[in-house]
This record gives sequence, C-alpha cells and structure tokens, in this order.
Amino acid sequence: MPPAATPQSNPTSKTLTARVLRSTPAGLVVALPDGREGLVREREMGWDTEARVGWTKRYTSGMTVQVFPLEKGRKRRPELSIRLAQTNSWLEIRKRYPAGSLVEGVVTGAMAYGVFIELEQGISGLMHTSRFPASARGAPGEIFWPGDRVIVTIDRVDVERKRIALSMENLAAQRWRDAPSSGSPATPVADEPPIGDAGVAHTLDRLIDSPRKSLLVVEDDETQRKSVADWLRFAGQTVEITDSAETALAIVASRQFNIVLMDVGLPGMSGIEAAHRIKEQWPEVGCALMTDWGRAERRAAELQTLRIKGVALLIKPLLPEDLLGILLDETPLQPPTPSPLAPVSVSRSLLERLQPSDETSGRGGLDSILQRLQASTRADKIVLFEMDVEGRRITALAQKGGSFLRAHAIPGLIYSPVRDVAEDGKIVLARNAQQTAERRFAHLRPLLDFEACLGVPAPARLHNSYALFLFFADASCLTDSVSVQAEGAAAAIGAWLERQQMQKQVADFNRIAVLGQLGRALVHEISGRLNPVNLTLQRLQAGCDRVEQCATTSPESVIEEARRAREEMQTLRKQVETLAKTTRSFSRMTRQGQQEIVVLDEIIEEALDILRDTAAAAHVTIVLQPAPRVFFTRIQVTHLQQVMVNVLQNAIQQIHLARPKTGGRIEIRLEQTHHDDKPVVRMCVEDDGSGIHRRLWQRIFEMDYTTRSDGSGLGLYLSRNLIEAEGGRLFVAASHMFWGSTFVIEVPSRL
Repeated sequence: MPPAATPQSNPTSKTLTARVLRSTPAGLVVALPDGREGLVREREMGWDTEARVGWTKRYTSGMTVQVFPLEKGRKRRPELSIRLAQTNSWLEIRKRYPAGSLVEGVVTGAMAYGVFIELEQGISGLMHTSRFPASARGAPGEIFWPGDRVIVTIDRVDVERKRIALSMENLAAQRWRDAPSSGSPATPVADEPPIGDAGVAHTLDRLIDSPRKSLLVVEDDETQRKSVADWLRFAGQTVEITDSAETALAIVASRQFNIVLMDVGLPGMSGIEAAHRIKEQWPEVGCALMTDWGRAERRAAELQTLRIKGVALLIKPLLPEDLLGILLDETPLQPPTPSPLAPVSVSRSLLERLQPSDETSGRGGLDSILQRLQASTRADKIVLFEMDVEGRRITALAQKGGSFLRAHAIPGLIYSPVRDVAEDGKIVLARNAQQTAERRFAHLRPLLDFEACLGVPAPARLHNSYALFLFFADASCLTDSVSVQAEGAAAAIGAWLERQQMQKQVADFNRIAVLGQLGRALVHEISGRLNPVNLTLQRLQAGCDRVEQCATTSPESVIEEARRAREEMQTLRKQVETLAKTTRSFSRMTRQGQQEIVVLDEIIEEALDILRDTAAAAHVTIVLQPAPRVFFTRIQVTHLQQVMVNVLQNAIQQIHLARPKTGGRIEIRLEQTHHDDKPVVRMCVEDDGSGIHRRLWQRIFEMDYTTRSDGSGLGLYLSRNLIEAEGGRLFVAASHMFWGSTFVIEVPSRL
C-alpha cells in the first residue's frame, strides 16, 4: 500500500490560496490560482476526526482556503491538503530528527521498493530495500507487516521535498548502546502491553487488537487488487478476491463476509449496481465502493443514494487510513442486522460464539459458557453433571442459577435421567416433570424444584462422562430454540473439558522435560564439582601425612603444616556447601503443588544454570542486571522455574535462528510496580532477536502456534497458563523488528 501520508510538494513548495467550488462525495473541489481544479479529500481536512466532522457545512462555495499540494508537477487535477497548510509539521522536522538518530516508528505499508514507516502523525519516511538489515530475507511485505514496531536510523531529511530516508543497516552496533531519540523507549514496560502513538500507529494497534474481519475485494485491475488484498492480509484480516461483480454476488451468496470492498468501474455489471443488490439481499453485509474522484463526481447522485443505505465511498489511490476507517467502523457502514434471507445456521453460529477462546479457555471459562447459555435461554438453573463411570457416582461439576441443589438427592442421581444422558448419550426433555410417570424422574425431582427440564450430553473424549441439564420453573420457556442452544453449549463445554485435560497433560509433560533439564544440569554441576573436591581431599591427606612426619623430624614445622591443612579443610567445606546448595535447589524445584517464599534472583540464577550450555552453544550471553533490592514472593517454585526456563529458551532459539554464527544477548531485569492497584514484581527478559510482528504479540501464546519447523508450539502457551494459575501475567511488553523483544513475567508481591 502507499504511505500513510508522505506529501510531495510542487517545485515551489508554497502554500496556495484556493477558492471552494463545490462539495462532492469524493471531497472538496477547489479552484487553484492557475485555473486548475484540485481535490481535498476528507482525510486532508484536519489532523483528527473532530476536525473533519461537518466539513461540508464548514466549507461553502466561494470561500477561500489555504491548501498544500500533495503532488509535484502540474497534474491536471492535483490533490491538496488543508491540514498541512494549517499546521505543517515538517517545518521543524530537521531539528527533531537529526541524521543518524535512532527513532521508533510503525510500519504502515510496503511496496516492492521499500517500506513506509510513520514516525508521528502525518510524518512518514521510506526505508528502501537497500537499507534493510542484512538478515532480512524475502519481499518487503513479507518481512514487515502493517502495525509492526521498528527502530530505524534517520539517513537524511529532505524538507523541501517532504521526504525522510530511513535505514536499518547498522542497528546491531547501537543495539545495547543507544536508545531512540524520540517516540517511546525501545523496550518500554507498561502496566499493559503498550498502545501506539497518535495517528496511524495508534489506529493500527486498535485494528490488531480487534476481532478479525472477512472481506471480499472486487477489483478488475490486478495491481490494485493485489495491493489492497496484501495490505489487508498483513493487517490480520481474512481476504478473498475476484475481478467481476457477477462473481462477487455468487460468492457472497455462498459465504458470509463482514465487508465487500468493490471498484465502481467494473466490466459488465458496475460496482454501483452490485452494491444495490448486496444491500437488498444481504443488508447485514457492509459495503464500500472504490473509485477515482472524477468518476465519483460524474455519478454523485447514484453514490449518494447508496451512502444513505450505509455504503461507504473510498477515493483512489487508497491509503492505509482509508482502509482502517472501514475496518474499525469509523467510516459509516450499515450496522450488521440479522437477515431472514441470509443462510445462517442457528446452531452453528451459537457454537461459534460459545467455542472456547483465549478468554474462556482458562479459569472461569466454563462459568462464562454457562452464564451466556443462561442469559440466552432464561433457564432458572443450569447444572453440568460429571459421572464417574467406574465408581458409579454422579457429582455437580458446575452450576449457574439461584436455586440450591439438595445435597441429599445427589447420591440417587445415578438412577436418574442424568445417567442416561451422561452414559448413553441420550437427550432427555420433560415439559412437565412433576407429572412424568417414569420412575427414573423420581430420583431427579428431589434435587430441586422445577417444572420442565432438558438434558443433553456434553461430548468429551475423557475417562468420565458429562451431562448438561437446564431446569425451568415455567415450561413455556423450554422451546425448540433452547434445545438447539443447549446442544451448541454442550459441544463447547465438551471442547473446553478436553482442552483443560490437554493443558494438564501438557503441563505434566513440560514439567518432566524441565526436570530432565534440571537432572542434566545437576549431573553436569556435580561432576564439575567432584573433581575439585577429590583434589582438595588428596591435598588434605598429603598435608596430614606431612604433619605426622614433621611431628617426629621437624616439630617447628608442625604449626605451618597444620595451617595449610586448615585452609584445605575450609576450601573443602565451601565445595561441599556448593554441592549441597545444588542438590537443595534440585529438590526444591521437583516439589509440586507447594507454595513457598522464594528469592526471585535465585530462581533466575537457577534457570541460567539449567540453560548455561544451551546459551553457550548458541553464542548467547545472558546478563542479570543488579536489582535495587532483594525481591521475595510466595509462589510454586516449579511453576515459576518452568516459565523462566521456557521464556529464556525461546529467546535463545530466536536469536540462534536470526544469527546462528554470531549469537546475541539477553538481559534480565527485576523491578517492582503495581497492577490493578496491587503490588507486583516483574522479571523483564529483553533479547536482541529478530522481533515479533505486532499482530502476533497475542497469538504466540496460543496452543500449537510456533514459528520454528521443529517447535511444539506449547512452551509459551503453557507458560502463560502456569503463571496465570499463580495470579500473575506473561505478555510481550515491546517488540521491534530486527531489534528485539521484551517479555514480562509478572507475579504478585506476596509473603
């Protein structure tokens, strides 16, 4: 995509006085002093959204405005900017960005020749491919994604032509020496994963953290189609493409999209006609039309009709902020509403809503599913029963609703419909349970007061079986749609139960792996310590022999020999203490399920001992910065040790992938701060690896996600679950491409 807004001036680089001619769907048309007409797009009316609101009323025909040319030369219909004429941020640019300084920026787009990087609102630079780091391999759009944070060097600033040249060529020499001269620090650590600066940087962060949208791009020009689709994909969206309106309508009929982005001047059926059909048949689908401002003027009446229906208009050439507007619902699109003509499966859509996500997969996930189900079905009581098949025992695993279960009735549930649902997979529905003649209901009715009930199996490939029951005081609430929703929720619960079991198994496997590393480290450490102990013992034995000899031949030398023997004994005592400390550490880390007070420096040192050989083989130096004081907390040592080892091992591997021969550096810092008004201690692990794409800051913690061919995708996923189980957090605090990343392990400060 083109840059966020790196204006190019005409040869004189002067602000011009223009006369307003008219307002159009494309923007404000003005007359220049030389007689040409120019266009001011809506985005060029002001620096922020508030400044752009109501521009059609603010600028009336005949009034004069100051404009700044965005295009050089004498183009017949140039594009202009009011915001640059009002406040030209470039006037002080050379002072703020001296050549050679390090600055932070955000990638807004990539072309074949380089990457555009926004340094601040309205100020962007270009990093040409020739100035990429030596380790960068691939096309610019594959290396740098929209929203990526970068640290770059200012090569040169051309104020006259409004251009900034950027470079990443010599970052390695400055990595641990300098900090960026402006913007955020290279490795900030905030209470939350940081949000970008104003303008596109901030907006791109919002896009990356928002739910993914599905888009259909309809454009007959291959270059334009690829440019728009690539930018959307690298911004984390799901994209399909086609080159005709007829094909687009067929695709929309078969699949659901959030937005259809369509060119006006398509061959055959026009984009305007296709947009009308989409809004008539699928009003819940957002629609945006793309065209140049000349065609927008000629077909202004038709476009205005569509705009009333919620169809947005984007003027070519498109910039990232144009697309960001529709992706973040800032450009008005008709809000999605259920359509009777849309082929939507109720059970499928409910299941998709209830499927365990990052929010519902951890603690409280089951409670969240039950809460949503109760809200949608208006059930008075929902209970998830667990049946121990071998022990022939049923218990209430989870429940939602105000009524209390009568404990004395629970043992009899093994003879009730609960067993039929859990063990045999049957669906049980009773609209008048009190009058049901079946004997098995006699064991269910004492559990609580209800008029109707529905029981569905929760399918889970586990040792025990599960049944989901909904109880109603009013039988009329038990409708067919409730059955569909209950089945969808039961499927989601089954998936959640399997996920929880898998998490436990993965935790056990990982613990075994860490213990294996500890065992190897222990053997290595003891082997290394035993040789000095043996040598000391030999010297001590020799000293004792000399004392005996001197006692008979040279009594005056006994004192000196005894002094030497005492020194050897002190050396031996220290060596034995070191061995004892190593074995105590190993014993402490193998204990499970016990919280104890630990010194965090010691935990880190133990992790460094475990990974010493791994780091040395990868040529990675790990430095623990001196802490301002000793930090204590109460925690399960095994959990914290596993997390620290996993995070450090991940950093070592990323550095090794980027620079297998030269290696790199990792720094660890300890600091105390507050989160949610509670004291916490943070262990910050900063590396100089290749960095993490901004869009992946959360995804790298998902199960099975890995960037290495030999990776399991479980290390960081497990680490986050372990640390959250202790009431802490694990997150990416900062990451800049080809500069490095900072992970934060945060634990409560408690004794």
